[in-house]
Order: sequence, then C-alpha cells, then structure tokens
Amino acid sequence: GTAHCYKMLMERCWDSNPRERPNAKEIYEMIENWKNNKEILMEFGKSDEKMKNIIAKYAQLETHFEAAYKSQFFSFTILDQQEEQVNFEILTEKDKE
Repeated sequence: GTAHCYKMLMERCWDSNPRERPNAKEIYEMIENWKNNKEILMEFGKSDEKMKNIIAKYAQLETHFEAAYKSQFFSFTILDQQEEQVNFEILTEKDKE
C-alpha cells in the first residue's frame, strides 16, 4: 500500500550516504509537486484506502486474554558497511608546550 513516490522519497531519506539524502528544500518541492499531480494524488488515495482496509481487518480480530503473543521478525536492508573514518588527536597541556 504505500505510494511509489513516497516510498522512493523514504528510501532516499534513509540512504546510508548522507550526501545522497534530500535536503529540506528538495523534500518541500517534491511534496508541492505531488499536491499538483492528479495521478500521484490518486495513488495516495488508493494507498489510504488499502491501509484503512488493513486496519479494519486487524481491528476485527479477537484476542484471548490468556494467549501468548510474540513479536514477528522483520528483515531490513542492511546499510552499507562503509563508514567514514574520523581521525583525531587528544592534546594535553604538555603537548602544547
């Protein structure tokens, strides 16, 4: 159910490389474009309907007060293992002399 354009924006925002993430201005401009695009608005409307149906489905499920409920494991994409290395030195008063 998530609108494709929204999914793509979310993935860019979560990019492991901060330089690939959109800035606030880019996000604002994207959302403004979405608001003026009938196809995208329809896609969001369909996504909303799907989510309402899913929520309604789960709201109807009965729970048993003695039942044991467990969490479900979700697999997430692993971020790039590449990390920027930061080099620094700690100077003491002796080093400043």
